[in-house]
Amino acid sequence: MRNLDLQVEFNYIRPFTYQHEDIYTNYQHYQQPLAHPMGANVAEILGVLSYQPLPRLMLVGKAFYSEQGRDATAQDMAGQNNGGNVLKSYNTRVSEYGNRVGQGNKSRLLHTDFTATYQPRLNLFLDAKLIARQQTYSLTPALDGSELYASLALRWNIAQRLHEF
Repeated sequence: MRNLDLQVEFNYIRPFTYQHEDIYTNYQHYQQPLAHPMGANVAEILGVLSYQPLPRLMLVGKAFYSEQGRDATAQDMAGQNNGGNVLKSYNTRVSEYGNRVGQGNKSRLLHTDFTATYQPRLNLFLDAKLIARQQTYSLTPALDGSELYASLALRWNIAQRLHEF
């Protein structure tokens, strides 16, 4: 089909990949992971479908599903290290051998995003966006949640702001 693009991607990041002995040599900047926004100990698949039915109208649908092993509690920085948090030392890992992706408090996240962009004039854009997220945890179901966001934006000669993570 003309003006139809499809992108599919799979990411698989083993536990403890971006951790190091101390906070000065791990893969982070201002306590944010450098390599992947979710850190490590994650497997995800994502898809992007873009279609331009009219010269000034662009439709984009995105979806990704991820499974990530997290530590038992987010507040417990000194506790169990399952390999997802790049700020922890790999010397505090739960075991030397037998680690696998998704170990720990398994978080399942489904994120979908649909955007319609219309360009009424040169470099003037009108964006309508709908985002839905659902996240569940295996060990702490009290943290489960789902959100739905809708927005309408007017942009003038600037890039679209993405809210994927």
